[in-house]
Amino acid sequence: TLFRSAVLEAGDLLYFPRGFIHQGYCYPEVHSLHITLSSYQKNSWGDLLEKLLPAALQVALEDDVEFRKGLPLDYLDYMGVQHSDQDDPRRTDFIKKVQMLFGKLAEHAPVDAGRSEEH
Repeated sequence: TLFRSAVLEAGDLLYFPRGFIHQGYCYPEVHSLHITLSSYQKNSWGDLLEKLLPAALQVALEDDVEFRKGLPLDYLDYMGVQHSDQDDPRRTDFIKKVQMLFGKLAEHAPVDAGRSEEH
C-alpha cells in the first residue's frame, strides 16, 4: 500500500484523483478546515449500471419468456451458502442459467434512456 504524509500550510491546496482514499489530520495546537470539493460524481460505469439493470430487467420480464419461467422447485436443496462447497451438477446448471440470463439482460438494457435521465 502507498502511504504519504504531508504538512500543509495556510493557503495550500492538495489535489487527490477521484477515488483516492485520504484522511485529514490537524495538530492539537492549531485549528484547521478540511474541505473536499468533488466533481464528476455519479458518473461511473457502476452508476450507469445501477440505473440500467432494473430497467433492463423490467424490459426482459415483459419481452422474454425465459425471465418469467419458474425457478426449480428444489433449488434450495442445492443453492445457498450452506451448499456453496458442494459439487452438485444441479448447482452448476443453476449457475449457468443465471449467467445466461445475465448475458441476455444486456440485450434488453435501454442504454440511451438510462443516460438521458441523468442530464
